[in-house]
Amino acid sequence: MKMAKAELIEAGFTYADLDTDTAAKLRYLANEINRLKEKLASNALQIGESLLIAHERLANHRGGKFLQFIECECGFSKSSAYNYMAAFKVFGSLPTVGKLEDGAMYALAQNDTPENARKEVLKLADKGVKVTQKQAKAIIKKHKPKATSGTG
Repeated sequence: MKMAKAELIEAGFTYADLDTDTAAKLRYLANEINRLKEKLASNALQIGESLLIAHERLANHRGGKFLQFIECECGFSKSSAYNYMAAFKVFGSLPTVGKLEDGAMYALAQNDTPENARKEVLKLADKGVKVTQKQAKAIIKKHKPKATSGTG
């Protein structure tokens, strides 16, 4: 019987049923992938800083120069470029940003993200917890003000 994706993830990965060589190689690869993911966050912030500088340099040029620059020279969509810049503005000086998935970082960098949500996630990162996009979105949702009904 085939397990659903959620069941597979909830069950967790085990090395117990693998031969020693395969288990050792997979442990090495998992460490390597996680090390590279931490660099990815750092690189994303550096990209955001560079895009922000380019944006400032092109601020006085009309006609969509920045959009042309990011799409033609950098290969980014407008939304991706603004995600990178927002992430840099929020997380540029934080040493624990490597503990955040890039998707988590972008979600937390949005203008409508409550500050308490950012603080909670950063406390987790400070403790060494790797925060996924899914976790970050759940924390953001928890801190967003509840909608009130307009009746009364």
